[in-house]
This record gives sequence, structure tokens and C-alpha cells, in this order.
Amino acid sequence: MALVYSSIDDATLSYGGVQGTMVISDLWEWQSPLLASSVPHAPGCPGLVGEPELVPWPRGPWLNDSFSLQLVPRGITPLGAVMLTGFTASTWNGRSLPQALDNHGLPGCQLAIAAELSYPMSATPTGMFWTIQVPGLPSLGGLRFYNQAIALVPGANPAGAVMSASRESVIGAR
Repeated sequence: MALVYSSIDDATLSYGGVQGTMVISDLWEWQSPLLASSVPHAPGCPGLVGEPELVPWPRGPWLNDSFSLQLVPRGITPLGAVMLTGFTASTWNGRSLPQALDNHGLPGCQLAIAAELSYPMSATPTGMFWTIQVPGLPSLGGLRFYNQAIALVPGANPAGAVMSASRESVIGAR
């Protein structure tokens, strides 16, 4: 019998075996009913060249594992960035989302998530990252959360900042 894990499908595969004197050539696949995911949610706003994007690195959020989002600046070099995290994308502070940020010096930008938590992003030679350690609590399996980053880019607009596209993520259980 051969047993392998496919990181592409997040599935465990079992092939073959022996039952009594018979050789079995069955292929079995096991996959968690609670798969981790992180998908684009809403657009941000363009900087001087393009819209910054958040990319899961290297995969979605799983219980008892680390989860990172990388800010891909698209032609800009931010001085810093702040990650916003929330648990809804419908309302924030009694107002509907998304909220236009034109009146705050960010023309064409929108806040797409409830900004309930904020964290500075870490700058590394390969980019800016936000990393969390997801606890192994089974009750967190299936929890949905949203992220959007503010990148500090002097000269991009009166506020000197641009908003990334937002992401919707779901914590998976293996």
C-alpha cells in the first residue's frame, strides 16, 4: 500500500494493499470537509502604477498552522503597510460596506471590510508580510475573516496611501 499527501489538492491518497491473499489496486482519497481557502473579495484602488494585491503565502489558513498574506505592491514601493482584519464585509460602525474613501484623501479607494483589528506588516527582502499562527482550537474551523492592507505611498494621492484588494479567508481543519 502507498500513502501520499497531495498539497495541491490538500488530500491524502491511498493506493493498493493486500486483503488476505488478494492484491488490491483501489485508489482512495480523503479530504477534510473543512477546507482552508483565501480568495479575492473586493477591489482596492490603484497606486501610481497598479492596484496592490494580497496573496496567500504559501496556502490558506489551517488550524494549528501559520498563515501569511504577502502584499504585492504592483509597481510601487510602500514605506510601510498596515493590515486590517475583520469578521464581516457587510457593515462597519453602523455603515454599509464598501465605504468610499474619497473624502479621506484616497480618491477611487474603498474600505471593503470591517476594520476591527489592525497590525503592522513586516518588511522582508522578498516583500511585506502579515503572518498569524492559527490556534488548533476545533471551534475555529470554518471561521470566515477578511483582510485589506493600507500601503503608505507618498505622492499617490493627498493621503499618501493606497488600499489593496481585499481577501476573504476561511480557516480549514485537517
